[in-house]
Amino acid sequence: MDTVSAWPCRWLSRGTYRSALRVILAAAMDFHVLGPLVAYADGTPVELGRRQERRLLGLLLLETGNPVLIDRLVQLLWEQNAPASARAALHTHAARLRARLAPFGVRLETKDAAYRLDTPRDRVDAHRFTDLVAAATAIQHPVSRAAKLGEALALWRGELLADVVEEDLRERLGSRLIGLRLHAVEEKALADLATGRHGQVVTDLTTLVEQHPTRETMVCLVMTALYRCGRQAEALAVYRSTRDQLVEQLGIEAGPDLQRLHGKILRNDPSLTEPDLSATDGSVAVPRQLPLDVRGFAGRQAELERLDRLVAGQSSLTTVVAVSGMGGVGKTALAVHWSHRVSEAFPDGQLYLDLHGFDPSAAPVTAEEAVRRLLDGLGLAPKHVPAAADAQIALYRSLTATRRLLVVLDNACDTGQVLPLLPSGPACMAIVTSRDRLTGLIASAGAFPLAVPPLALDEARALLALRLDQTRIAQAPEAVDQIIERCASLPLALTMVAAEAAMRTDIPLDHLADGLSAIHHRLDAFGVGDAGVRGVFTWSYQRLSPAAARVFRLLGVHPGPDASLSAIASLAGQPVAQIRPLVDELARLHLANEGSIGRYGLHDLVHEYAAELVEPDPERDVATRRMLDHYLRCGYAAAISSYPTRDRLELPEAMPGVTLADIVDKDSGLAWFAAEYQTLLAVIRSAADTGHDTYVPRLSWTLESYFDSRAANRDWREMDTVAVRAAERCGDLLGQAVAHRSLARVTGRLGLYDDAEKHCRRALELFTELGDPAAQAHSHVAYGFITERLGRLDDTIEHTRHALHLFRQAGHVVGEARAVNNLGWCHAMRGDYEEALGYCRQAVALQQVAGNRTSEALAWDSLGYVHRQRGTFAEAIDCYEHAVALHQADSNQAYEAEAWQTLGEVHVVAGDLPNARKAWLRALAMLRDLDPAEAARLQAQLDSLNHA
Repeated sequence: MDTVSAWPCRWLSRGTYRSALRVILAAAMDFHVLGPLVAYADGTPVELGRRQERRLLGLLLLETGNPVLIDRLVQLLWEQNAPASARAALHTHAARLRARLAPFGVRLETKDAAYRLDTPRDRVDAHRFTDLVAAATAIQHPVSRAAKLGEALALWRGELLADVVEEDLRERLGSRLIGLRLHAVEEKALADLATGRHGQVVTDLTTLVEQHPTRETMVCLVMTALYRCGRQAEALAVYRSTRDQLVEQLGIEAGPDLQRLHGKILRNDPSLTEPDLSATDGSVAVPRQLPLDVRGFAGRQAELERLDRLVAGQSSLTTVVAVSGMGGVGKTALAVHWSHRVSEAFPDGQLYLDLHGFDPSAAPVTAEEAVRRLLDGLGLAPKHVPAAADAQIALYRSLTATRRLLVVLDNACDTGQVLPLLPSGPACMAIVTSRDRLTGLIASAGAFPLAVPPLALDEARALLALRLDQTRIAQAPEAVDQIIERCASLPLALTMVAAEAAMRTDIPLDHLADGLSAIHHRLDAFGVGDAGVRGVFTWSYQRLSPAAARVFRLLGVHPGPDASLSAIASLAGQPVAQIRPLVDELARLHLANEGSIGRYGLHDLVHEYAAELVEPDPERDVATRRMLDHYLRCGYAAAISSYPTRDRLELPEAMPGVTLADIVDKDSGLAWFAAEYQTLLAVIRSAADTGHDTYVPRLSWTLESYFDSRAANRDWREMDTVAVRAAERCGDLLGQAVAHRSLARVTGRLGLYDDAEKHCRRALELFTELGDPAAQAHSHVAYGFITERLGRLDDTIEHTRHALHLFRQAGHVVGEARAVNNLGWCHAMRGDYEEALGYCRQAVALQQVAGNRTSEALAWDSLGYVHRQRGTFAEAIDCYEHAVALHQADSNQAYEAEAWQTLGEVHVVAGDLPNARKAWLRALAMLRDLDPAEAARLQAQLDSLNHA
């Protein structure tokens, strides 16, 4: 059975249990002070009381986590007019405020004549702003730095505490924040200038320069941007205005930097020209995701010209185009071809996403998964992607706010699917294609409608002319027009006929036209709809060799958006070497498309046609089972290779003729999951719909760790829910148990702890009934995680002890070591350090026997924590040095960096500042690449240490 390897060896890495629990309880409450004071609990506004109570809250939020003396609060609340009863009134305000916040886990503490608000810093927008600006300073690439600063500046909704403090007090309280805001604006402008976004700089700074005319750095930036926009006279006018105000208000001349820039603008100095974008650091990926350009694209001149005009006339809002039309009319071809033509106008890249809105073989891509894939395309590492869907959408908008991106959203089903995926930057453009007219998108996002009709007669002739010999076309003009008529002027159908005609040069075009007419009339006689297009499909299908026709029919069984050669080989029960030429034959006739190297898909209309052909085929069920065996066996191999700590799962015997992908290590396993992800989701849904229920929970199992690593919680929960139902239908106890335990994990990740506890309980019951002690033990570990999150530490210890007993009973050394370490950590959280010490030492010894270096290092970390709490710093340092050495041997930089950080903290507590500095410098060197935000925070600690 599977070990729930991602449940942490110890649940909390630093601090105490109580403070961590308060963070968990308060996690749903957010405070906003960068503008009017507001608070939200799970997105719902919270009433904060009278003005003085709200003012008190605002003052405490600016000092989150720090005590504020009562005397200072009295002075700030009443300024110079404090009444004699001010202290009593303050206590009344605080009591009311405490009562309002307590239900949300936010504590207002009183100690030593001071008040202290206890809530996580990252739940207050002012502190998030500070952290984001600090993180931006560690980013080298100007595009990414500008995006991070844009994300920070977007938190400001107005003046600081706009509705509860006056201007004088605002200046006193918020001078640091206000100054940091202006600094961030200037830094973002510098980054924008470095990547050619001078127009954006003019937009951002013009008003601010009028408000801060003596801030010469800002004036220099806006002058440079104006000059690069070809507005030399305006740049010189800004200089004159600034100089006049400096002389009149301060009695001083413009500074040397401003004067030098003025001189350069006057003489058109070459050094002021726009920088070379190609010279910028390429450490952040610039997406180039457009599919291959359409070979032999013809017609659509009016549509292309209209799109060109939209780019040329972009306003201050994101340009959105809704391209609509019937299936097969060439919407995707138009969008892709035009996108290639104008790609240089979008230097920050081009994103492409097929939303499968009308694909009969696959469910439409959810907005959550679509945003996750767009973030992947922008080069964002999984660890920087938040778990919540709303947070992912917000991050996507922040990352696109200052970029010049082209986003192609293909095959959308409706407006709701598209709205969260639109980029937010005014220099961005989104092209959306759909069979739906997307009137909601036109109304809500101001999208420009672009209806794509069938090709005009001359355009259809031009398409055929690009693919066929001109002489043949000139000799049979009537046949050409007849072919166009029978194809309903649809590019999809015309391309198929042209492919056959190009390969069969011995057949006159009028014979091809006669064949199409015969099929057209036969379909009409049987009442088949859309006879023109379907007639072309039938006509093309009849030209396939018998072997290729069989593969085409069987592809109608495949539910995914595309398939690899090994999957198609499994479907057909033939070796890849035999399948490759047959798939090439399908591609030559445009019955299949090679979307990326080695992967083939069918247009959704073609897929629907193939599925109808295979319906009476006796091979259908056997082919389906071979296909499911392929995905199950490959998914299992990828899961074990990518996540080697997972326990093995018993699989059913595979059908003969199944071909497996080449998965040999972690990299190839993760690459397989990345390529097959959408297909696997479709395969799981299809297996449940077609009665192949025993496959469903096992296929979902293969994705469990991959779901976790991508924070794909919505897909994870959906697939496991489908798996539970499928396993219940076929009476599969093992499948039910596996799916329930996985559901416990994902619902726990989502904070749905009551649901998670129910799934834990059910999984434990099933594994007990199955008599699998190791699986029961893993369920107890999962249960322990949930009860810890619910604040029931006694229950956590009880479940962990049950897990330990069962792991020992099963001879599962790795699991036993984890359970022992968890017990040690739990006792440390309770302050039982002597008992914790024994458990943690035992965990280290067990992990050494198991040979699991990463888990051994974490056990040393737990042991170091216990020694640190006991005040035995030399022992703690020795433990953390063991952890560092093991992480180095395992090439695990993320864990190593954390161990160096912790080691530095112990050195500080022990009074050894030189060694603390050395440890933190080692951590900082790794964190600059791994986690820039954490690197910025550590740099601040180092600065404080150096000052000390």
